[in-house]
Amino acid sequence: MKIVQLKAENVKRLKAIEITPKGDMVVIGGKNTAGKSSVLDSIYMALSGKKAQGKLPVRIGEEKATIECDLGTLSVKRTITPTGGGSLKVTDENGLVYQSPQSILDALASKLTFDPLAFTTESSSRQRDILKGLVGLDFTELDRSRKTKYEERTTVNRVLAQRKGELNGLTYNIDVPEEEPLTELYDELKMAEVFNDNQRELMADKNSIRHQISVANETIADMEQKRKELEIRFNKIDEIKPLIDLSSFNERIRTSQTNKRLLIENENYDNKKALIYKDDTQSVHLSNEIDDIDKKKSQMMSDAEMPIAGLSFDADGISYNEIPFDQCSSAEQLRVSIAMGIALNPKLNVLLIKNGSLLDDDNFALISDMASENDIQVWIERVGEDEKCSIIIEDGQVRGQ
Repeated sequence: MKIVQLKAENVKRLKAIEITPKGDMVVIGGKNTAGKSSVLDSIYMALSGKKAQGKLPVRIGEEKATIECDLGTLSVKRTITPTGGGSLKVTDENGLVYQSPQSILDALASKLTFDPLAFTTESSSRQRDILKGLVGLDFTELDRSRKTKYEERTTVNRVLAQRKGELNGLTYNIDVPEEEPLTELYDELKMAEVFNDNQRELMADKNSIRHQISVANETIADMEQKRKELEIRFNKIDEIKPLIDLSSFNERIRTSQTNKRLLIENENYDNKKALIYKDDTQSVHLSNEIDDIDKKKSQMMSDAEMPIAGLSFDADGISYNEIPFDQCSSAEQLRVSIAMGIALNPKLNVLLIKNGSLLDDDNFALISDMASENDIQVWIERVGEDEKCSIIIEDGQVRGQ
């Protein structure tokens, strides 16, 4: 299916045109701003609808634009208003009006916007993205998930490295005995101190009595009664026990304090190791999930049905017969791009190429040969009015109309 006739009025820079193409190459020539690109845009807008209109689809100052595109077995008529509204009517060769006209056109020319020449000038990454879209691969969710997990893993690894550094600054003490309760030790020490104080008081009291007895003995006659009373008091005092050595308690307390500090260091060390194990496990888990996403994307790319044999793509760009696309000759790149355009629009044998002025004579001839060989209709817009141009646009109209 090809374009038999195109009529457009007030589309962008166009006033009114009527083109009945002849042959496989329809070369639209003219000066800059004459309206050449608007001719190709008319075809885009007629078949692709609102998504192809862009800004200012209607010639400034006009109330509406109209496009009629005769495809032989289908006739398309579209009106467009400056605000993006309008109407669409699609009829078959018998005059039957389709009830869902845009769905008919989408099935016919969903990839019409693919420009083979523009594709060859894109960056490797952009070519890869275009090809992904053309074959129906959408990695948006996978890429978003991968980015989230990658950022999460980066955060985990940063914390993991910090904790490992902190662990290196900690000490782990081997063979530290269980902590002896300090409270009990302090209680025992207090009791021992009280005991010693009591014994000292008893010892001082007994010494004092002994001294007084000595004095009393010097005056036995006068102090006999007192001596007897003192002896009674003296005899009432129990035997004085040896003092308790307090140094052992202090040593035990110091040892217990040291052991408590060492046990706290060991607990900090163990806690840090547990956190490191947790972070390390999470990092490995996230890495596995990222690998799974990459494998899924690789499998999707491997399973994708390419427009032409030998075409593939990876993270770096696209390749043709295992050769990076940007390393192919310009002619080979153009040949592959045109073949892609043909394969992507099997029902509508039409290719639209802007910036045709970039083509040298050899590549222009190559496009012409491929159009003839594959029975496709190529619409090319180029600056100039040379013999290659089949139609000249002047001030929004076809010269001679």
